[in-house]
Amino acid sequence: MQQQASGRTLTYHFMWAPARSRDCLNNEIAERLRTMILEFQESCVYTVTDIIIQPGAVFMSVSAPPTIAPHTIVTQIKAYSARKLREEFPELLRMPSLWTRDYNILAGENCKYADIYDCFINNQPSRRSRGRPPKQGPVLSCVLWRDPNNAQTHLGQKGKPGSISGSPQEKTNI
Repeated sequence: MQQQASGRTLTYHFMWAPARSRDCLNNEIAERLRTMILEFQESCVYTVTDIIIQPGAVFMSVSAPPTIAPHTIVTQIKAYSARKLREEFPELLRMPSLWTRDYNILAGENCKYADIYDCFINNQPSRRSRGRPPKQGPVLSCVLWRDPNNAQTHLGQKGKPGSISGSPQEKTNI
């Protein structure tokens, strides 16, 4: 049962992705997700105006009253769809969670799919490669050497005092 929102509405454009950058929204899963979102919106105050499902991302436009937070809309849909999809498709149970916590929102009627897609892709953190991180070169620590005889300060690498001759009597780590 859809409640009628009196007055004005705002248009929100959402985009989110499956966890671990997996392209798991193919064919039957994508079609079931589309019907699931449309079924769920019938019990809500907002109206889904557009859905684009790619193997690695979901785009959705929603028209909603200003009293409903966009965060509420997207989290409700993500929670409902994740639970139902994982019940119906056992291959999705191998993933610890279906959706990432991240999502992008653009508000306004003039936003295009390309705008939010670019914003979404640019804000995604890069994937860390598996295994140990690569070894980095030696870390050089700098030591500030003070020559007590002429009160000059020299900057050099640890154990290699720039232009000081002999052993320094006083040194301070930076």
